Amino acid sequence: PGDEVTFTLVARNAGWQEAHVSVVAAPPKGQAPVVATLAPDVSYDPAAGTLTWPARLLWPGQWVRHTFQAQAAAGLPATMLENRATFH
Repeated sequence: PGDEVTFTLVARNAGWQEAHVSVVAAPPKGQAPVVATLAPDVSYDPAAGTLTWPARLLWPGQWVRHTFQAQAAAGLPATMLENRATFH
């Protein structure tokens, strides 16, 4: 409880043409993003508990990495940290 963890999301364009890639991530249950550490272009929706990164153009073979820090809630027992992200 109270510890901070860092999550890393990597999107890679493995296709044959350019792709606009945006990411929506939901930290694991009992984890809240550390808002002060978020990049300026990241949107946080506390009601939905999601972080959203704007779309980026990726050419074939290019990749983009996003990171964010989250803090464990008080009283959270030891648990598996499963991060869910959707790439559009």
